[in-house]
Amino acid sequence: MVGPAVSYQIGPWMAVVAQPLEKVKLAEQSVFRRIADGHTLAAGAGGRAGGENAGSPATSGASSPTSGAASRTWRRRTRWPSTFARVPRPNPGTCGQHPAAQTLGQTWMMTITRPATLFVSSLLLALWSAPLLAVFPAEQPFPGVRYHQETRQSPPLRLFVAEVDVTNPRLRIRVSPGGPDPDGPGAWETTLMTPTAVAARDGFDLAVNGDFFSIRKPPTATAAPVYQPGVWANVVGPAVSGGRAWSIGDRPRPSLVVRATGRVAIERVAKPPANARAIVAGNVMLVERGNIVAHQNQDKHPRTVLGLNGQRTRLVILVVDGRQGGSSGMSYGELASEMIRLGCQSAINLDGGGSTVMVLRDPATRRWRVLNQPSDGQERPVANVLGITAARADRR
Repeated sequence: MVGPAVSYQIGPWMAVVAQPLEKVKLAEQSVFRRIADGHTLAAGAGGRAGGENAGSPATSGASSPTSGAASRTWRRRTRWPSTFARVPRPNPGTCGQHPAAQTLGQTWMMTITRPATLFVSSLLLALWSAPLLAVFPAEQPFPGVRYHQETRQSPPLRLFVAEVDVTNPRLRIRVSPGGPDPDGPGAWETTLMTPTAVAARDGFDLAVNGDFFSIRKPPTATAAPVYQPGVWANVVGPAVSGGRAWSIGDRPRPSLVVRATGRVAIERVAKPPANARAIVAGNVMLVERGNIVAHQNQDKHPRTVLGLNGQRTRLVILVVDGRQGGSSGMSYGELASEMIRLGCQSAINLDGGGSTVMVLRDPATRRWRVLNQPSDGQERPVANVLGITAARADRR
């Protein structure tokens, strides 16, 4: 015995009515829309769809849609083993006698027999649901930006890699401070802000945490540092945003420098050069002229790293999770080897630990999502952010 029909909405223009172990019926409700008559979606429990006399109104006691005994039905064969049947609108008074018919007006119905059911229904479902099944993040989330992530087992590691074509005129590399300067000409330069908040405020499509920073001490000397939005902070090293130098280092530090000409370089900077449009600084060089820079420190932590290829046309951004079971983090030497594997001739280490984060804007939802798993359990507010902006039509 055939069970009851089950209806699945496939979009504003189509509905699928499936009978368990029997057949699938597709009703195209808008293509043959008749405003005066409305639509009728019939789902017969029998073999083929039929209907009452198409030339006269149905009356109480008319035959079932599946009987076909007292009906004049227009049918034609297709290349598929299927039948197109025109099902007229039954009299509202007889609807209760036809449990397989749902009175919505008049429409065209295609009843697909069992051999074609799997192919057609699967094709329609795939076509309709394709936009919903789009993977995020995509391999190329924006023109000129490529992304991939890796999960390794020995040792356990999660790596997140973004490669930016710095020659693409539709891309801009920018550095933004967190919140506003809290004390004007005083000692503090900015206030902490989460990278997603900075990215949303400044329209970044991709962002990572930036410089190492210090924060104003809590009221009691024994209290642990509090990384909360609005806490007063200074970056440790040079920082330039939009051509304005708002921090100067106490010594030369390895930095990513974007000049007004668009040229990008990794160099040691203390006082920002006059033609710098953006600068973000790290603490150590990892790769220099294609060679690993040796460091005695072998500690493994979450990391954020920047690198350039030999032609300085490609910026590589690497984020590594750490301090958690699924990812142990990387040492300086391991980072250097990884950046060389990714094709970098120079690379620097930015702030890491609980600050390490990579944020990407979802083109479908226009919202920013954290891609990695910060070791604090959530993204930490930071003093500044390195961001990539892609020119796009939906920017408002």
